[in-house]
Amino acid sequence: MTEAPSGTVTILFTDIAASTSLTEQLGDAEFRQRARELDTLLRTAISEGGGRSVEGMLLGDGVLAVFSSAGRAIECAVHCCALAEGRGLPLHIGLHVGDVLHEGDNVFGGAVNVAARICAASAAGEVLVSDTVRSLARTSVTVRFEDRGQHVLKGIADSLRLFAVRPKEPGGWIDVEARSLRRLWASRAVRVAAAAVLLGVIGGGVAGGLFLSGAVGGGSSAANPYRRIHTHGEVRTTLRSASGSGDCVSTDGVLAYQVSVDTSGEISGSSTGAGELTLYASDKCRWGYSRGTYTLTDQGGNTLSYAFEYPFSAPPVGEGLSVKAAGPPSAIMYTGGTGIYEGATGHGRCVATEAINANNAIGTPGAPSGRADVRRESDCTALIAIGPDVADVEPVILELGAALNRMTVFSSAVDLPKKAYFSVLYMNTRNEPQTGLSLKLRSPEGAEMRAAARDEKDPAAGERVWALPDLAPREVGRFVFSVTFLSAQTTTVDLVAEIDGEGFDPVRSDPLTIEVVQ
Repeated sequence: MTEAPSGTVTILFTDIAASTSLTEQLGDAEFRQRARELDTLLRTAISEGGGRSVEGMLLGDGVLAVFSSAGRAIECAVHCCALAEGRGLPLHIGLHVGDVLHEGDNVFGGAVNVAARICAASAAGEVLVSDTVRSLARTSVTVRFEDRGQHVLKGIADSLRLFAVRPKEPGGWIDVEARSLRRLWASRAVRVAAAAVLLGVIGGGVAGGLFLSGAVGGGSSAANPYRRIHTHGEVRTTLRSASGSGDCVSTDGVLAYQVSVDTSGEISGSSTGAGELTLYASDKCRWGYSRGTYTLTDQGGNTLSYAFEYPFSAPPVGEGLSVKAAGPPSAIMYTGGTGIYEGATGHGRCVATEAINANNAIGTPGAPSGRADVRRESDCTALIAIGPDVADVEPVILELGAALNRMTVFSSAVDLPKKAYFSVLYMNTRNEPQTGLSLKLRSPEGAEMRAAARDEKDPAAGERVWALPDLAPREVGRFVFSVTFLSAQTTTVDLVAEIDGEGFDPVRSDPLTIEVVQ
């Protein structure tokens, strides 16, 4: 247990808002169960945040804690607010600074009473602090303070100036459960990065519905079991929940999330799934990737499962998210299904095009707490086959995805990225393990490149070959690498990946075209 700070401390009070009406709505047993779970979460967050919850105080639906730092108390209060919102039990939260008396596990004093009154004056889901707390923390926390004016509090002789704590960028707090990632989330660059990934993830939703559109180009045969499908459609992606770990300083930041994707227009279907966003500490959270698995259900109840891989580059802080230019492609791998999609296998790419509405993306104005909604139009192309014939034609299938589609050479003064990340999504289509696998990135025509696996030191220039782990039957593998162009004689460069292994001829990806500006 964290030792109780001595002398002047910052006092944090919480209380579940509208607990009486919530009890009526949920029932006694359900409300008490949720309240107990939240109490445990709050006390854990307080301990991890450098505070000490006061065990001797029996507050019913609230928690009392003390901190030696006003800044850490505010960070913890914001985190507690997000935890409670994510569980449907919004809190009143109040903070004040003053001297306290310790008696066993209890704390007493006039400052404790003031903190309790500030808590009572806060709105549901709001962190309210005294001017003293604001003055102590204003240069050490990445939040803004909204002046609420002078307040006369019950039982307190002098009026107090109170301030509501707000995100630095207008929007809502999101439920991120790890304290280290909570600090990470305070950075707008990280919120923008996560929003950029959300915009890219929706491409996978369109890809999931490709086979439903009926817009099939060409037929299939024993020699070529695939059908090439292209479609353009509108999708809506909703971020349902998120939790994370890492600090993106000494370790990578990892944000796990759950989303739902609805498609309309030329196609119809609904996908649900889970993914993971990784932010590279070595690249100051400006690069990373998102990956996950989804299941699409059509109107007839048939399901189609797919995996996606989306390396990304976060837009610079200050740039908007509603970008109308086509984005880089995400890689999609179809891994099976039920009903008419039983045995489905395939791969493809999706490119997000015009943003219809990105106002509710993470970190943007108007984003609701714990939820983000994005609508986007996307173009997708895929090859899909039904049945076992694919294993005979292509024992391994692969697809390339890119973090961006426009960069410059290493020595250029142009204000564009000189390095970009790419990913290879590959799958064993056989019903037996694949061994001896390797990935080759060919030297592109008209350019000299240096490619490196993640965290690889001093990579050689030119063509690269990396060993890959064995793949179990129907298993999907992933590989991330970066590319820097040392020189380029053309304005576009095509990257091609190739996978080789025991018992089959090398399989190549379709070219991925990168525009090189000098």
